[in-house]
Amino acid sequence: MSWFHFIAFFLAAAVFSTPAARAEERTLVKSVRIDAPLAAVWAAWTTPAGLKAFLKIDAAIDLRVGGKYELYFGPPATAPQRGGEGCTVLSYVPQRMLSFNWNIPPAFPSLRALGPTTFIVLEFSPHDDNSTDLRFTHLGWQEGEAWDAAYVYFNQTWTILLRTLQQSFTPASPPTTAPPPASPPTAPPPAAR
Repeated sequence: MSWFHFIAFFLAAAVFSTPAARAEERTLVKSVRIDAPLAAVWAAWTTPAGLKAFLKIDAAIDLRVGGKYELYFGPPATAPQRGGEGCTVLSYVPQRMLSFNWNIPPAFPSLRALGPTTFIVLEFSPHDDNSTDLRFTHLGWQEGEAWDAAYVYFNQTWTILLRTLQQSFTPASPPTTAPPPASPPTAPPPAAR
């Protein structure tokens, strides 16, 4: 077990020890390969410019333990209901692992009021010089109907987000040219009589 897996395990243990946590923790785990070097994928998650490039959103990131990790999915007028307000960096290993706490969106008001109650661990590893494997783990789920609905929401949302990340590094496909129009069928030569 690598040491950053140990850190993730330690963070999960802290969540599991809370009375509201269930004995058998639900975890969302997604893995993707991104056609980009490790440094570029790391920057996409750890800098406001990187997040702006791949998610087209504003962010406040202070990459240090306890620093802000706030992603803003709505316009400023909707603050403090824009998404990631109050989220912070829990730990990181440059270009290897990033963990941060995460809150539930405003669409789930009873859970949103709890503040950042779940956390995310991102593990980065180079596949080769030009591609990176990313493992995305979302932990800290509790019990109840609202939690079940939020789990379903994030299961879908993270799939879309990771697909967006992959596409942000995929060069635009060259325009395809339409095949030449088929020539009209020619009439068969008249039959000899």
